[in-house]
Amino acid sequence: MTEHNDNMTEPDLDLGRRMAMPFRTVAAMATAGVRSRLGRSAVTLFGVVLGTAFLMAAGTADILRSHFANEERDRVVAATAAVNAAAELGTLDGRTLAIWVDEPGRQARWMLERLRTLGDVRLRIVVPTGDFPAEPGERVNDRNESLDSASALIICNEGATQGYALPTRVESLGEQIVMDMAGQYNAEQLATRGLRYRHLLGEGSSADLGGFVAVAPIQATTLGGRRTWIIAISLVVSGIGIANALLMSVTERFREIGTLKCLGAPNRLVVQLFMIESALVGLIGSLIGLVLGWFVATGAASTGYGWALVWSNLPWPEIVRFGGLCLVMGIVVAMVAAIYPAIVAARMMPADALRSEV
Repeated sequence: MTEHNDNMTEPDLDLGRRMAMPFRTVAAMATAGVRSRLGRSAVTLFGVVLGTAFLMAAGTADILRSHFANEERDRVVAATAAVNAAAELGTLDGRTLAIWVDEPGRQARWMLERLRTLGDVRLRIVVPTGDFPAEPGERVNDRNESLDSASALIICNEGATQGYALPTRVESLGEQIVMDMAGQYNAEQLATRGLRYRHLLGEGSSADLGGFVAVAPIQATTLGGRRTWIIAISLVVSGIGIANALLMSVTERFREIGTLKCLGAPNRLVVQLFMIESALVGLIGSLIGLVLGWFVATGAASTGYGWALVWSNLPWPEIVRFGGLCLVMGIVVAMVAAIYPAIVAARMMPADALRSEV
């Protein structure tokens, strides 16, 4: 009897050794399983895509916001200057403004663009250096010529160290108002000439701007904390969806699992199949999610900052590093979500699996 039992166990041992497949074979089986169940794989893939896309979009938006922080600050300064100029004049409709761009820069350009949106105003622009685009208004060659029929004078001198000597013709301005961005003129001296002076970033406006600068980091920190919670919740929800889809996959594969176990497949092999399938789906879904999230975040930033500025100054090293992190996170979430379904499948009794009808 002992010899007979030994002979009976020998084939079982050989079969067990045969079922100890190399990893390449197990991976090929898992890939074939994904292809044969495209519908169920698509459900799992969709969960990975959503989670990774949200993570990539949120992270890329933070990277772009930090990268273009100077642009955002300059836009705030330009908008503040434009609003103060409009407030000083009461209304911009039907007025002509002389614009002297002594220091061409982003703030000056954005301020002029902002003025055009605040009213039906005519801008007569003088740029001594000649390297400032004239699209926001009419380009003129002479400072005195720009003053013809002008209600007020705005001097764009951001970063200037000294004020430009104003000619006598300035006193003929309709509203007799001189405004600048750098605060380089003396209001009392101009008052002796019958001119009113306004520092566009001073007299209360600089305090408002300082408040914005002080509050912005607090708002960024608050938004960052909220975004972290939203991302964490989205990853958890994605993981639950993936686990649910894989559990449904287990019920569809009762006979396949039972057949494998009857042929001598150890529990470890069944777990490997599920884990490799989830890793493969996680990889594909994460790649799709990366592209989708990047397009969403970059498109949103382009709408706010301008397509030309964003697409010509993308911080690729930071984006690529964060994309790699998102890729790893997507694969890890998919594999973690597959642990419980894989254990359920591995613990199934072969006879129970073969008797199941799905």
